Amino acid sequence: MFKDTKNRDAAWTLVDWLSTPETQIKWYGLTSDLPAVQSAWDDQSLAKDAKLAKFGEALKTAKVPPTFPSFEQVIESFDNEIEKVAKQGLSGADAMKAAQSQADSIGTGR
Repeated sequence: MFKDTKNRDAAWTLVDWLSTPETQIKWYGLTSDLPAVQSAWDDQSLAKDAKLAKFGEALKTAKVPPTFPSFEQVIESFDNEIEKVAKQGLSGADAMKAAQSQADSIGTGR
């Protein structure tokens, strides 16, 4: 919430409502956007699909990405290597090794 937000109480009410498991589940049904609220993943509409449930499981250990200036460059190099796995048959181990090497050369910009 920005410091100078008008209608601050109404904005927090909206955030609270959007953050409820029920709203997250309904929103998923309308948009296919995966819920960010962990308890929403207990709903059978999500839990019964084994592949989809993997995303809910991953949410349990998810972390906020680091905040350093060159992070987007690191992510782009990672994405490029993953694309090589998907489209060119590069092994996952080789892709990770290349991505780590590129990340090391990019650095954190600090």
